[in-house]
Amino acid sequence: MNDHCVVLPAGTVWGASSRQDRLSEVLDLFPLDIRFAGRFALSAPWGIGVPEGMAMVCIVTEGSCLATADNVEERTLGCPGDVLLLSPGAEHRLCDAPKTPVAPPVQWLQSVQADNPLLLVRGGGAASTVLLGGVFQFEDPQMHPFYWGLPPVIHLTSEAVGRFLHLRRLRRSIDDELSVHLPGGQSIVRRLIEILFIEAARLCLDTDENLGGQLLHSDLGPALALMHRQPERPWTVAELAERVAMSRSAFAATFAKVLGRPPVQYLRERRMQLARQLLRNPSLGLKEIAMRVGYDSVSAFNSAFKQRWGVAPGQFRNVPPG
Repeated sequence: MNDHCVVLPAGTVWGASSRQDRLSEVLDLFPLDIRFAGRFALSAPWGIGVPEGMAMVCIVTEGSCLATADNVEERTLGCPGDVLLLSPGAEHRLCDAPKTPVAPPVQWLQSVQADNPLLLVRGGGAASTVLLGGVFQFEDPQMHPFYWGLPPVIHLTSEAVGRFLHLRRLRRSIDDELSVHLPGGQSIVRRLIEILFIEAARLCLDTDENLGGQLLHSDLGPALALMHRQPERPWTVAELAERVAMSRSAFAATFAKVLGRPPVQYLRERRMQLARQLLRNPSLGLKEIAMRVGYDSVSAFNSAFKQRWGVAPGQFRNVPPG
């Protein structure tokens, strides 16, 4: 995780780079999971907390907001027309003033209006700040490249937004869709907010060569793709290193430095994440799930799953998702 805020200036321009293609690869392997998308109507005093493992992207349309990140001294002031992206790699607070208490997500996400799931309200008075944006959940976020590769705060100023026709159109599209209340509106808004997240992330990555090296690592990307697309294979460090034309020792050292864990541990965690998803499908038996995540026997799978999650697969399957 980078330890600073990135402010994208008005003169930012796109560069021609294959890194954008690798960003698509990351998004294919790690789809965004959006919890809320729509309009935030916030009445002073207001404050919302965004914990590590969650991300938020928003366009400030009215008023202003103050964004801070854990262990980052600099405060970011969002003004009308600005875009803010709070990454999952740090704990954040978004508020109207430095000393305003923040509400945890469990509390403020309940402010979504029952009759309008695209509107989130905090406070009882007239809105002093209005945001268009969304909140994203990252399951086991430390495995996600966005956790490692993005700075805590990306701040795209209104001047920079104004230079990009596609960003101006995106804002208008979100605003228009929120105003018309047509069938399918929720799905369209969610897609537009996902695009806003991607636009902010790729502009950040394209602006600074030193940012996103972990996210779009040219050597590790192909190896991560192999582990995610074929988790059932008994990958060895030597085989993965060969696939990316690196020595075993160099690959192992680079992988541990970038992702904070050895390749074998990463693969094991990936398998356990996939197992949780597959267990939600009642049509799949434990034997098939075990084979899909690389275990030859159900007993070995049961032991690995219980060691990771504290419950047996059968018990996990019987607990409704939270």
